[in-house]
Amino acid sequence: MSRIYSLLVILLAFFGEINAQSWWLDKMEDRKDSVGKVTYVNDSRVDSLLATRVYLNKTDSTSEGFRVQIFYGSSRDNANEILGLFRSDYPNMSAYLIYEQPYFKVRIGDFPERLQAEKWSRALSRKYQGAFIVTDKIFYK
Repeated sequence: MSRIYSLLVILLAFFGEINAQSWWLDKMEDRKDSVGKVTYVNDSRVDSLLATRVYLNKTDSTSEGFRVQIFYGSSRDNANEILGLFRSDYPNMSAYLIYEQPYFKVRIGDFPERLQAEKWSRALSRKYQGAFIVTDKIFYK
């Protein structure tokens, strides 16, 4: 018996919803001239913020990419020594000394694709033991 009542309630709700929708559509037919009009009030501060955002995006010259880390340690002198050796061997390659407390890191390259970083990592792992690829913000040209 309760199943019959449940079915009856569901059917009434379904037909009531159909009737409500048709009632709404009939009401909208009467007010056709005012339906679909949107008034947009623009605040000058919004335009200013958007212009600032566009400017900052144009001037940001970094993106996500890859670098090869060739040193990781707590000694600044060791990091500077490794950095100097690398720069003397590869003067055209970019190299960075990064300090993230309490460690110094020497990372090289600005590789947009991992494949390029893997190539350099294999080549450098012979001379710099433990060289590995890291994801980092890189500078693109």
